[in-house]
Amino acid sequence: MKNVEINGQTIKLTIAEERALSYLKSDGWVSPVDSFVEGPRKWQKYILPTGNRAKLLGVNQPLSPAGQGRVAAFFEKNPRRQRCATGNPRRINAILKQV
Repeated sequence: MKNVEINGQTIKLTIAEERALSYLKSDGWVSPVDSFVEGPRKWQKYILPTGNRAKLLGVNQPLSPAGQGRVAAFFEKNPRRQRCATGNPRRINAILKQV
C-alpha cells in the first residue's frame, strides 16, 4: 500500500487500485467493466474500487449512454455493452503522479 494525499486526506492506495487507475488512463478514461477482473477463473477478483472509495479516487460507472463525449462514444462503438467505467482525468493523473 502506498500513501497518497487527496483533498488534504491521506489515504492508502492498494496495488490493485493503482493498476485499475492506470488501466483507465491507458484506455482513454472509459473502459469496459470486465477489463478490471484479474486472476484465474476460480479466484477472480474485481479490482475497480466501488462506493465512496471510487468517488474519492475519481472513478464512476454510468449505466447508460446519457450525455455526450467519451461515454456516448464508448456505447456507440460497443452497442452490446451495458456498463463501463469512467475516470476523472484530473484526479487520476494527480493520484498517479504521487505514486
